[in-house]
Amino acid sequence: MTTLMMGARTSLPNANCFIKAIDVYLGICFSFIFGALIEYAVAHFCTLSSTDTHMLMYSHHIHDLDDEINGIVTTISSHAAATRRAKRRAAKEQASGTATASTELTITPSSPSGSEPKPEPSPPEHTHWCITVLATLRKLLLRSIRCCTVENPHHIDNYSRVIFPLSFVMVNLLYWTYYLYF
Repeated sequence: MTTLMMGARTSLPNANCFIKAIDVYLGICFSFIFGALIEYAVAHFCTLSSTDTHMLMYSHHIHDLDDEINGIVTTISSHAAATRRAKRRAAKEQASGTATASTELTITPSSPSGSEPKPEPSPPEHTHWCITVLATLRKLLLRSIRCCTVENPHHIDNYSRVIFPLSFVMVNLLYWTYYLYF
């Protein structure tokens, strides 16, 4: 393409101060070739780093799983703590001899697997604004990563097979309309 551009410059009359129509057209063609090379590089990079992208994209699922596991552990430990408190209370009441049926506390798990949904935690009253901003930025970053990620790098090639020729035809129509009629 560069050889073609230089050959066109030397074979035409010398007009050093002006850009010729052929220079514009060859520049457009050169840009499309450069765009195809960039498309190839992006598709190749996405193919190589698809596992890294999936790990980054789905890391929030791992974080949610950790929160769920922590919630189950918290539920189990709070259940154990409540059981201990109830036993202490019952022991104190038995020692004092004032145990009644209304004050007995029996705690039984609602499901044997302990996989009941955890209650929504009440938001803290004095949340630091910086933590809120960072959480919002993290959500936005994850959404933008999901938006910009390519599920299958072969789709880039498939889209490029349609987009490059159509855009080249459109640019040619604009170019020839402008230079032939204006």
